Amino acid sequence: MLNEDLDLEERIALEVHHDKEYWLNRVNEHLEKLLEKENRDNQKLRHMAHHYQAQNMIANVKVKQLKNKLKETKKEQKDEGNLEMLVEASMKL
Repeated sequence: MLNEDLDLEERIALEVHHDKEYWLNRVNEHLEKLLEKENRDNQKLRHMAHHYQAQNMIANVKVKQLKNKLKETKKEQKDEGNLEMLVEASMKL
């Protein structure tokens, strides 16, 4: 109807214009999807940062507890060693 009234150049120009709008819309939708994906990825990264920070804090507490336990064990072994030396010395007498 409307296209029939136009000459060849005007029809081509109209087709190009419609194609341009179509492809611009497609590119825009694609970019929006990429942006949504990046936002999701960023949220995951922020969540994982908090997760690893909490895991690190737990691990630090465990290391501290194990160090204290090791110190106590060393003290007990040292005390037992001293007692054994006293027992041996008293037996030699």
